[in-house]
Amino acid sequence: MAGLFDRKDPALFDEFPTCTSKEARENLPSLVDEVVDSGRPVLITKLNKGRAAVIPARHLLLWAAATQLGIDMNLYSNDLVELMRVIHERSEKWLEAEAVEHSHSKAEATSKPANR
Repeated sequence: MAGLFDRKDPALFDEFPTCTSKEARENLPSLVDEVVDSGRPVLITKLNKGRAAVIPARHLLLWAAATQLGIDMNLYSNDLVELMRVIHERSEKWLEAEAVEHSHSKAEATSKPANR
């Protein structure tokens, strides 16, 4: 557990409302309602460090995209600019591969004889 609480949170965390882990446990239903209604994540802290977040479910799409691109978010947790650069590079490669796969699938579909 060494090092877990000695890291510095990204400055981005300062932009979000926070609550302690104790407050989150005691008020989870109202916390979820707040997040759903506002559309903004709430950062859950422990010992003044961001530990987790409650986010709108639709934001999981961003997590899925990062996962699809093979991005280990732990490597970029304090550097938004570097994370954006990696996302940009990997998404370009992913989109190129998807375009090639899509064109192959389309070509295969048009080359098959129609069933009559």
